[in-house]
Amino acid sequence: MDRERKDGKHAVGAPRPTYGGKASSAQPPNTSSQKKKTHIRHLSGSTSADSGSGSGPVGASGTGTPSKIRYREQGVDELLQLKLHQAIAAADTVPKGSTIVLATGDGNVGQFNEDGFLGPVRTALKRGWKVELYAWEDGLSRSWRREFGENSEWGKKGLFSIIPLEQFATSLVEASGW
Repeated sequence: MDRERKDGKHAVGAPRPTYGGKASSAQPPNTSSQKKKTHIRHLSGSTSADSGSGSGPVGASGTGTPSKIRYREQGVDELLQLKLHQAIAAADTVPKGSTIVLATGDGNVGQFNEDGFLGPVRTALKRGWKVELYAWEDGLSRSWRREFGENSEWGKKGLFSIIPLEQFATSLVEASGW
């Protein structure tokens, strides 16, 4: 994603895989954070914060058969959102040609941050940063296109662009053994 840019800062965050493996990146970032996934305690109602793998509440499903245990990322996105806000705030003026490269797309709100990644991106664009969002088309929230897409103020100025990850799929996904 850096496409041979002269870089200033990198921040990478990822949930630690539930099978005990380790998330990796091609080059070590300036800062890195891995958080353990935690069990979801199913309460009445459903929120976007309850996203995760599996289905149904933790424990019994009511049919006498146990349901699949669900996990969710605890604090990974919010930590990256904080780091993004800090990087934006640290720059008194936006360095010429600077671009924020963000790989996400779900648009989910956080437990402690109601704007999710949309908030720091909004702030960055207002301050004059260029933002590139890398995301899988199927996982991209409509919120990104609605607020920042081609027909928005930011899209028309060329400050915000969405780069589909599908074009890089063979480089990103190892399919051996399938």
